[in-house]
Amino acid sequence: MIIIPDTHGLEFWKDAVSKRQDDEKIIFLGDYLDPHEGKISKVAFEKCFDNLCQILEFKKVNEESCILLFGNHELSYIFGWWTTNPHNFCRHFAYKKFLKKEISNFQLMHVVAS
Repeated sequence: MIIIPDTHGLEFWKDAVSKRQDDEKIIFLGDYLDPHEGKISKVAFEKCFDNLCQILEFKKVNEESCILLFGNHELSYIFGWWTTNPHNFCRHFAYKKFLKKEISNFQLMHVVAS
């Protein structure tokens, strides 16, 4: 099992998934949006969104072995908690619409029966 934490626009996940064996499970822990380390710029936000789109494409190709969890950053857009990050206001409604459209590709949690 490969567990991938907060990507925030970073592409380290590509290296991790390239090393998986057979049909090894891959679990993304969420927090795809909003730039890593507080790099607040239009380009950084666009990179995060593009990276999330690539992760979604990976998920769609690997439906059975890939799990995408929502992180607090994604949930903040869905539920309107954008006031905690005022710099996100201009992106809030577009991200909310996108995430709701793609909601079937995400989970709130993943439980494995023992």
